[in-house]
Amino acid sequence: MSVKGREIFGERLREAREALGLTQVQVAIMAGVNQVTINKFESGERDNPTLENLSKLAEALKTTPDFLLGYSGAGDDKEFALNARERAVINAWRRGIVTEAIRLMVQDTAGGGNLTS
Repeated sequence: MSVKGREIFGERLREAREALGLTQVQVAIMAGVNQVTINKFESGERDNPTLENLSKLAEALKTTPDFLLGYSGAGDDKEFALNARERAVINAWRRGIVTEAIRLMVQDTAGGGNLTS
């Protein structure tokens, strides 16, 4: 993997992780990959993820290996892109703040909108 490829992979990995509101430790646990490895990928210190690690990371981050490697853009599949409000609901739910997640959903519905606006 070239230096540019390492940068793209690291940036995309961090972007996907942060979009889901996850820490490196959480992703490491979900993907079965060492947290130090994720840190080195994100900082560009390490390249050449194995196909197994690439697949595990993509699955944990609800994205594709193509996106992580820079072969497709974040906006290529708008049907599955989350907006800020949707991410807030998901993050509240994941943190165990169910009442906050429900409040966000009810607030949005009561305002006549939906989570995709």
